[in-house]
Amino acid sequence: MPDLGPVFGALLDAFGPVIGAALKALLKTVFGMVLLGAVVTGTTVYFAAQGSWLRGLIAAALSLVALGVVTGILAVKNAIMRGLLHGLQKLQLGTRVLKLVFNQLGVTEESTQGERAGSVGRVVEKLPLRDAEARLSGAVNGLLAERAAKTGLRAWLARKLVESALQRIERITLAKFRSEDAKTGGVDLLVVRDELAAGIDGTLASTISGQLNKVNILVAGLYVVFAVVIAAVLPRLVPG
Repeated sequence: MPDLGPVFGALLDAFGPVIGAALKALLKTVFGMVLLGAVVTGTTVYFAAQGSWLRGLIAAALSLVALGVVTGILAVKNAIMRGLLHGLQKLQLGTRVLKLVFNQLGVTEESTQGERAGSVGRVVEKLPLRDAEARLSGAVNGLLAERAAKTGLRAWLARKLVESALQRIERITLAKFRSEDAKTGGVDLLVVRDELAAGIDGTLASTISGQLNKVNILVAGLYVVFAVVIAAVLPRLVPG
């Protein structure tokens, strides 16, 4: 099995410039959730306590624990998704990662020159769907199995960004493989790579942008609902 350490290291280096955007998103999320948590916790304690310090203490503890969990989830998700979005829009990292993945499948920049001249080249290029899927999954899983040499928050964020990009590109590529197979009875890796590379950054950016607001609203909304339930139910469960 080839050593994929240098390849994974190159991926981490490619994502280095977006770490600042990811950290900024993480800090903004934490700050925003702290403000929301202060309002929600204060309101929850007011309605749950109803003159009882014990109920107020329990309500505050439950609300703060929930806030910590929700903030952690949202901070990580926003850091990864906004960092990746920045890399796609400013640095075209989707195209770079896609080409690196296809390099592992044996399709390099040089593969576009001279390998389409005859029928032999065509036969070599076109693969059965099952083989193409197996190659892609093996390449992505091999990269994901690598461990970064560096440690710390920035290195951890870089790894998460790389993992997210690889997994998203794998899903899009698998869908393209199946579409290509349905049309032509096989998968031409060169055709798939070139067609995906033409719009992969825009496709991924559009998907992530659509998911961001939904994730934030859903998770923050669940926290508010939980706080409302505490305020409504606690006075019935804990006597004054």
